[in-house]
Amino acid sequence: MLAWAVNRGTIPIPKSANQDCQIENLAAASVKLSAKDMLTIQNLDRHYRFIDGFIWEVPGSRYTVTDLWHE
Repeated sequence: MLAWAVNRGTIPIPKSANQDCQIENLAAASVKLSAKDMLTIQNLDRHYRFIDGFIWEVPGSRYTVTDLWHE
């Protein structure tokens, strides 16, 4: 998933205290995915987010979940 994020031009921020996992995370930057691979992964979307954005919908805030995700 890190390689997918990098290949689509986003900046993933992985975290790990495990040295082996850190090495794997860094290696993801050199993985090149084909256009077919990218499309396959993109089509896995289930419109679910672990952080849904409702935390930013507070009284007086200009942020809404709709504005954050453009869905």
